Amino acid sequence: MDGSDRADNFPDTGGGRPTGAAPGAGYRATVVSVGDGDTLRVSTGSKPITIRLACIDAPETAQSPYGQQSRPTCSSAYPVAGR
Repeated sequence: MDGSDRADNFPDTGGGRPTGAAPGAGYRATVVSVGDGDTLRVSTGSKPITIRLACIDAPETAQSPYGQQSRPTCSSAYPVAGR
């Protein structure tokens, strides 16, 4: 791999969004749920989006003994709105 697929290699308009993003678009979203230690569900106001955190290999919830600790750890870093 030459690194050309890395996010920081995509063209940037200088406003923090990749070229081709709608004017006024940003990266703001509200966390609506945490699936496990590496999956979030967010809402941008118009639709829900599932996000898998890159380079994070967290145990699945059913994997003992650390799977049960994975979700709360992710939730502490990315709190669900309204909780």
